[in-house]
Amino acid sequence: MDTKINVKNNILWSSAGSFIYMLTQWLLSVFIVRISGFDDAGTYSLAMSIANVFYGIAIYGMRNYQVSDISGKYENRQYIDSRFVTCLVAIIGCLIFTVINRYDLKTIIVICLYMIFKAHEALVDVFHGIDQKKWSMDIIGKSFIIRGLLNCTAFVVSLYIWKKLEVSILLMVVISYLVIGLYDVPKAGKIDEIWTGRNKKKVEELLKECFPLVVYVFMSTAITSIPRYILELYYGSSILGIYSSVSMPATVVQVMATYVFSPIMSLFALELSNRSKNRFSKLLFKCLGAITIIALLSLGGAKVLGKWALCLIFGKEIEPYAYMLIPVIICSILTALVWFSCSILTVLRDFKGLLISNACSLIGCIVLSIYYIKKYSMDGVNIVLILTLALQILLCAGFIGNKIKKL
Repeated sequence: MDTKINVKNNILWSSAGSFIYMLTQWLLSVFIVRISGFDDAGTYSLAMSIANVFYGIAIYGMRNYQVSDISGKYENRQYIDSRFVTCLVAIIGCLIFTVINRYDLKTIIVICLYMIFKAHEALVDVFHGIDQKKWSMDIIGKSFIIRGLLNCTAFVVSLYIWKKLEVSILLMVVISYLVIGLYDVPKAGKIDEIWTGRNKKKVEELLKECFPLVVYVFMSTAITSIPRYILELYYGSSILGIYSSVSMPATVVQVMATYVFSPIMSLFALELSNRSKNRFSKLLFKCLGAITIIALLSLGGAKVLGKWALCLIFGKEIEPYAYMLIPVIICSILTALVWFSCSILTVLRDFKGLLISNACSLIGCIVLSIYYIKKYSMDGVNIVLILTLALQILLCAGFIGNKIKKL
């Protein structure tokens, strides 16, 4: 098959599926506000923020490493076995965190159930890595569509009937793992061998080698989650629910940006293995150009339609906070650039650069959050994120430039 056609087809399927899944996940927050109010929306946002940090442990930052392992250093079974380990550790860690923080029983249940739900995303991701290496990303797109539509429907119907947030999340958990077992695993097994090559020593070696990646992902996730955690700590779940409602549409920007570069990380790895500095750089700037176009269109759309769209979705009570949409979109653009930069550093195997850039940004995030969020509330969250993400992009760019020069 022609490579260009194959790449375009894979990007199309992956992008369509990811977009639908992201859209359905975003709609959950909308329906929570409409059906249960901002208090439940705040609890759900808190669960997302905490679970996303531990999701970093579950995902282990391994997807880009897996798809760029074109030499086959590790077998599929070793990637799968390692993911079972990381998901279990993440769930246990999240449970311990919620108990230590002494949340009320409902909040603990919601957080832990959502963590189990997020663990399914980490688990299915390793099978999607197998699909991506074989350029069968139509499987990935269809998986996203199936899970997104089923989860959204079950969640909304159950929340409307029983008004129980925890019951709705539990239904998503059950559906998600059923789809993995009945669809994703059999499909991956048809295109490649996935159950041979079990080797405990190799799994340990893989986890050890990728340990810098999980540290990076944990820090990267913490950078965007800590400000929300501190906002809830100072001002309560209702304020967090308002901020999350305004910021949720902006996540479309960073997700759309991932459609540009995630499906072609294998191409970056191929150019790297060929020591092709010019083609690697050309591909790099093409991705940056596409992200820039997405950013400009998003900012323009928010300027023209932002307030109207937010009021249409969440009601008139959100109007006083609509001014935050532009700063939130800027945060999303910067987040997308950070994700792209860190993905490139992973392909380049510059783990030192990953750790240094994320560590500096995380320290800055913690220090700035304590002052700005306490003083400026929701506006403080945006100030902190813009400053820390911009710092991280500059650091990553320096490490990437240095590595490319050595090609």
